[in-house]
Amino acid sequence: TAKKHFLACAQVQCHANIRKDCATWLSEVGQDSSSIVIAAQYKGIDVTAVRVYLDENLLTDGLDGRALEVNPGKHTLRFESDTYEKSEQVVLIREGERNRGVAVSLRKIGEGSSDSNKSYATYRKDVPVLSYILGGVGVAGVGMFAGFGLKGMNGKSELDRLACKPNCDATKTASIKRDFVVADVGLAIGIASLGTAAILLFTRGYEQRLQVGSTKMRLDLSPIAGGGAATVSGQF
Repeated sequence: TAKKHFLACAQVQCHANIRKDCATWLSEVGQDSSSIVIAAQYKGIDVTAVRVYLDENLLTDGLDGRALEVNPGKHTLRFESDTYEKSEQVVLIREGERNRGVAVSLRKIGEGSSDSNKSYATYRKDVPVLSYILGGVGVAGVGMFAGFGLKGMNGKSELDRLACKPNCDATKTASIKRDFVVADVGLAIGIASLGTAAILLFTRGYEQRLQVGSTKMRLDLSPIAGGGAATVSGQF
């Protein structure tokens, strides 16, 4: 670099005038030079046995906390070690930027390799069982409303045909009123159950399911009497 050349010509072996000029130029270059301070860590612990390459050229074969001079511009730093996985980092060094901190977090070779072939996909959760139950109750309630409502309407039509008001048979009148009450109760139950089932259906969340290669595995938990049950299923 220019700094090395200026430093060489500033030695005592050179002519006094040359040494003076070189010293001036060396001072000017020093003001515009840039440097970085690299820190490598593994789980918060400093690591020094790391080789650092700057744009494929060896910058240092170990870290000692000292600043390393680099030219301004965009560079790719590569970190290698016999113990840790190789990693890269792109930095943009500005002219005159001194002691720029560059930190890298290392991972041991083979660490986490057992999970390297695992992936997770997000799916909508299955329809809750309670939603099916409430849906069935709701349909039954609506059916009760329709059946007893129709029965009550037929009974009322028969009394109207007989024109017996207000002296109609009390037993028949009470039966017709009971049919209408049951129909109203069935309608209320049906609406409430179907509404709750719809809420459970449309507000169910999402879940992550483990995928290993072409195998999709899934863990389901469900409550049962006196405890719970776990079911593992998959597609192969």
